[in-house]
Amino acid sequence: NESGEKIIPEYKGNRSRMNKPIVSINITTLEEKIHLSAAQTSRDLGVDKSSISKCLRGLKPQANGYKFVYYERKENDAVSNN
Repeated sequence: NESGEKIIPEYKGNRSRMNKPIVSINITTLEEKIHLSAAQTSRDLGVDKSSISKCLRGLKPQANGYKFVYYERKENDAVSNN
């Protein structure tokens, strides 16, 4: 948003792995983006879901120029209901 806060969609903590929010990190620019799921990450970046899953499980270091980690919500993150 305008104040620079990250707006994170609300999610339940008991989602399956493929439905957990994911952070993509561009290995060249170090830009981070939060995605709602592995499927959404795949659509947003054009990276195969299986490659994203392998990165998340530590089987691959990166895919198509991105690293992937599960998003861990912090106490001070703003929450959006969108």
